Amino acid sequence: MSGHVHDFDPISGWCSGCTVRDDGRHAWHGDIVQAGPDYTPDQIASFLERTRP
Repeated sequence: MSGHVHDFDPISGWCSGCTVRDDGRHAWHGDIVQAGPDYTPDQIASFLERTRP
C-alpha cells in the first residue's frame, strides 16, 4: 500500500485528502487534535499578500 501524498490548498493550507494542514495542525471531526503554530496578525497578512496575483 502506498502512503498518502498531501495536496495542500494554497489558501487554507488544509489537505484535500485528509485532516492535516501544512503547518502541522491536525483536526478530527471538527476538533483540533494537534495544534499548529500561533501566527501573529502580521504573519497572516503576509501569507494573504503572497497568495494574491
